[in-house]
Amino acid sequence: MSARAARARSALTGAGDRALALNAFAAAAGFYRAALGLWPQDATGQRAGLLFLLALALGGSGEDDDGAALEQARSALLAVGDQAKAAETEARLGELWWLKGHRDRASGHMGRAQALVRDEPASAAKAYVLSALARYQLLADEFDARTAQQALELADELGLGEVQAQVLVTSGTARALAGDPQGKADIQRGLEIALAGNHLATAVRGYANLSYVAQILDGDLPEGLRLGLEAEKVAQRLGARATLRWTRGVLIGFWFELGNWDKCARAADEFLAESAALGPHYHDAFVRCCRSWMRLARGDVQAALEDQRESLLSGRRAKDLQVLYPVLAFSAHVLAVAGRAGETRRILSELFGADAVDLAYPYEGCTDCVLAAELVGRRDQARQWLAARRDFPWFVAARALADQEFVAAAESLDSMGAARSAALARFRAAQELVKTGRSAEADDQLRHALGFFRSVGATRFAREAQALLAASA
Repeated sequence: MSARAARARSALTGAGDRALALNAFAAAAGFYRAALGLWPQDATGQRAGLLFLLALALGGSGEDDDGAALEQARSALLAVGDQAKAAETEARLGELWWLKGHRDRASGHMGRAQALVRDEPASAAKAYVLSALARYQLLADEFDARTAQQALELADELGLGEVQAQVLVTSGTARALAGDPQGKADIQRGLEIALAGNHLATAVRGYANLSYVAQILDGDLPEGLRLGLEAEKVAQRLGARATLRWTRGVLIGFWFELGNWDKCARAADEFLAESAALGPHYHDAFVRCCRSWMRLARGDVQAALEDQRESLLSGRRAKDLQVLYPVLAFSAHVLAVAGRAGETRRILSELFGADAVDLAYPYEGCTDCVLAAELVGRRDQARQWLAARRDFPWFVAARALADQEFVAAAESLDSMGAARSAALARFRAAQELVKTGRSAEADDQLRHALGFFRSVGATRFAREAQALLAASA
């Protein structure tokens, strides 16, 4: 009986490993559960290893949304003295809570992971933890190239293709943010390694980070959308619910700015309904920003303000600059248009404050920040705030707005594919041109703006633009 059980355990575990390697998560979980059932309770070491594998499979299939399986595996691994694997489990718990938009809770897990591996010898688990630490340091604007290099050296030494790809994507993104043109090449190399090794979750991240570079650093929204759609295709191959939700959240932002508002609104409603059912998500904050702005533009001010409040709560909980800064900027603009001048000024003070601004960090929404500042008499502060920022395309357009060079700003934004922001800039250009009696030029700007507003159902702005067009006749 014991020999047959041993053969069955081995066969089931092997089948689970093969299924996991093929990203067949539900099948892998079934095999690991069956193998666990054949191990006696006192076989603590073997059970701990299987509990870890089961947690990976359940996470991939979307059956461990609260991290209970990972928590169980971590306790079992610590009980048998496997600190390195327990640290990897902590790191994966950190990722789970980061995806839920809970930065503080994620940081606690990452801190414990770091402490557990600090004195451990080289291992695949240690390499994974260090790669995860490098990633979250980047997201917290605390990137340490030494952590990334240590992870890469371990990955090279142990032949860990997935970890190597992860680190290249992380370090490449850090270099790109610092203005190094070679950063994008590192991300691309990481993506190629991930695709070649069938490391699909890492490939999704590679495409997503290239999409971010195109959108935010290069100012090329159509290319960013193309890369985001590639990420979604890979996520569909992977089949992991968390990864699919991640890619959909990214695409919602593109559809919003590019002007596909009907698709954006449907996707935003679906995404936020899933968050209500499954628990919060990292992307909730920006998805609510998009929906808030669309609701405002379509005349539903109350619903827009409700989304704005929730987006701000989610953004503050997530804390990462790539979430918080856009949320503050969009919140300020929504509040300013809605006539909430006092609340707008408070948010702008937070954005413009010396302690709140990282002058090197680029983000979409800085143009909204300037437009909000204009509405509440803070344009000079916006100009000072932008003066020390690098010449990323979004900041170039924002500076033109702050300098009241509205046509130049619109042309810059149009060249980026930022149709929503360009329409707003053209509307402001028309307002200024009408004041100086340049009706023909104003009409040209208004017709461009009206075309966008009407195409997306932005009835509030369409009415204002139509009234200005009539006044300029």
